[in-house]
Amino acid sequence: PLKEAALFNLTALRTHTSFRLADGVFAGWEGCGGTTGCCHGSCTHVWNYAAVSSLFPDLSRSMLESHLKHGVTATGAQRFRLTLPIVGQPSWNAAAADGQMGLIVRCYEQYLLDKDAGGLDWLRREYPTIKRMLEFAWQSGGWDGDKDGVMEGAQHNTYDVEFFGPNPLGTVWYLAALAAMERMAILTEDTAFAGECKDLRLRGSAWVDRNLFNGQFYIQRVQMPPAHPAAMTTLGMAGEKYDEAPRFQMGEGCLIDQLCGQYKANRVGLGDLLDGLHIKTTLAAIFKNNYRAGFRDHYNNMRTFATADESGTLICSYPNGGRPAQPFPYWSECMTGFEYQFAVLLLDYGFTAEAVKVAKAVRDRHNGANRNPFNEPECGSYYARAMASWALLDAWKA
Repeated sequence: PLKEAALFNLTALRTHTSFRLADGVFAGWEGCGGTTGCCHGSCTHVWNYAAVSSLFPDLSRSMLESHLKHGVTATGAQRFRLTLPIVGQPSWNAAAADGQMGLIVRCYEQYLLDKDAGGLDWLRREYPTIKRMLEFAWQSGGWDGDKDGVMEGAQHNTYDVEFFGPNPLGTVWYLAALAAMERMAILTEDTAFAGECKDLRLRGSAWVDRNLFNGQFYIQRVQMPPAHPAAMTTLGMAGEKYDEAPRFQMGEGCLIDQLCGQYKANRVGLGDLLDGLHIKTTLAAIFKNNYRAGFRDHYNNMRTFATADESGTLICSYPNGGRPAQPFPYWSECMTGFEYQFAVLLLDYGFTAEAVKVAKAVRDRHNGANRNPFNEPECGSYYARAMASWALLDAWKA
């Protein structure tokens, strides 16, 4: 199932999910319909999951450069969607915490891919912009306004909402970006900044292990929205008024991609971002609580990507209770790109049988009899995030 998942999902590069502009720039929707694209802008928090860079580094570089050249503001905010035409159309006025931090890691990945063919020159040229993107997190009212290595601010993310307060999704991506930035700062001889990034990473990592790990997995400490969120950190939720906890949060849930930053960090050799035992315990807990062998008794208020006697891994479960009255969207769904990144992490940490089970469940749902074996949809068909499946092969070989 791993080989099939990796190969069959490359169709996203052959459909109109992916395309080149007139000047050759590689761009992509999130997915596509019959005649149109779906969710525009080479969306960073979706394409961060896709593992096509080792196959097509030129495509990866082209998409990265378009974001760096046209999507980063003077303050370092990175528009997580690019509007077409790209030049002169900066209409998307929001930065995504996970998307922006993941883009920083992808820049380090691109250096590694190209280091024998001018990669260091490329990195030196792009470094000021990359550095500015990280520093954006530290502004007043920003993701890490108190500069302690933990994201607390309004964190727009791949679930199309803002998370408020420390949570593993945002902060593990942040730790991955700090680790990648430290490496890039050393390469460009910005040693003082490298030291600053290392200090923040170590402090943030220790804080998360002390305060978010509940003995089984990592949870969110929900906070009220900031009174004055930094510009471009929210698409509107921070302006809502709440008497109690804000809606659409993760809370005490067991999230399938709570270690997604680690998934990407492992692809570029950054090492464990959190306590290694905690990482393994968390992966075991996600499999125990989120993997299901059937869905006949499962309540799902959203789209149906797994049903009846099919198997799959839920986006989020609440094994200890505490599910918010209005959880974040998609919590009750199964979506294949998320499942694949989880399976890759299982392989990374020695859970081989579990990884195969997770990937096989996805492919059994797309076996040609019940669904198209070449089309794993999410928001639209031939969805880009499903290309996380290619990393299964690299993780298996490792």
